[in-house]
Amino acid sequence: ENAIDAACDIYSLGIVVYALLTGRFPYVGDSPATTILKICDGLLTRPMKLQHDIPKRLDSVVVKMLAKRREDRYPTADALLADLKIVGEEEDVEA
Repeated sequence: ENAIDAACDIYSLGIVVYALLTGRFPYVGDSPATTILKICDGLLTRPMKLQHDIPKRLDSVVVKMLAKRREDRYPTADALLADLKIVGEEEDVEA
């Protein structure tokens, strides 16, 4: 199924969060075509490998947001928010 749904939005948000945390996009190629190939076939470098101070649970949230298979991503924004709240509580972040 190729429907545009919440899983697509969560993936797109994951790209932005990844870039904000690491200072780079998760997949970069020399041309648009090679970038697309990397998105389809490339392995994701975990954010905490690029920025060592990223909490492990936040790293896991971002990796789940960027899962290749939509069924491996968060099914809804509420599910994502629930995990982000846990990260905030563990890191003592005020909302």
